Amino acid sequence: MCNNSLEIGHDLEDRMNEVATQFAQAADGAPYVVYAILDPTKTDPRSRYQALPFYVGETKNPHGRAIDHIRRALAQKDKYQSARSEIYRLMLANQLPRFIVLERCSTRAQSLEAELRWSQQLLKWSYSLSNCLPGQSRIINKLHYERLIANRLWKLTMVEAHAAGITITESCPSGCYRKVVELSACAASENSGRKLASLKETITACSRCQSEPTIAIAEQNGSQTSWKRPSHNAIDLPRLLSPHRQ
Repeated sequence: MCNNSLEIGHDLEDRMNEVATQFAQAADGAPYVVYAILDPTKTDPRSRYQALPFYVGETKNPHGRAIDHIRRALAQKDKYQSARSEIYRLMLANQLPRFIVLERCSTRAQSLEAELRWSQQLLKWSYSLSNCLPGQSRIINKLHYERLIANRLWKLTMVEAHAAGITITESCPSGCYRKVVELSACAASENSGRKLASLKETITACSRCQSEPTIAIAEQNGSQTSWKRPSHNAIDLPRLLSPHRQ
């Protein structure tokens, strides 16, 4: 092994598979997991974990995700200051990262919420994370946190939203109409892999009053977020609604 280059040999391949298999076993068959990557060369000064955590993520495929992290680190080397550079640094020292399960989830809507929640928790415990997104790289205020929690729903595919029991309605603000988007039909169609954000591209002005419709997404726990096409000088952010408002 050279000091500044790495290749995947049989030994490294075996070790990668061992790490990935251990991660998959820890998931215990959960549909989704939120996980942390640990640096085995550094001890945790807070003694919460067996090594120092430096990244939080979520996945439905623990084994494949672990392999992907390592292979991407090999490809990118230390070009970026991120989790990939941390993993590449470990591999130069003949080490591999450890993957631990922080939480098991039933749906991706749950895992995306848990991913943000755990990131914030570790940051508040004074761990430094290599994640790039603001909600996972630095501590944010309550309003920002709530907006990110609401906005995460737009990342779901039709299948994931249907599995999470999410309800979507489109309505005219003037009361001309209100219709429910049939997610079950979308999930079974060729559009099943499309994200909910694609719905923003399909709505048109109300045919009666020409008002811009509102799309509302409601979760099973009663929380709801809505979206309306922004004006040219507005920022496109979801609006938070209380569980009891429609």
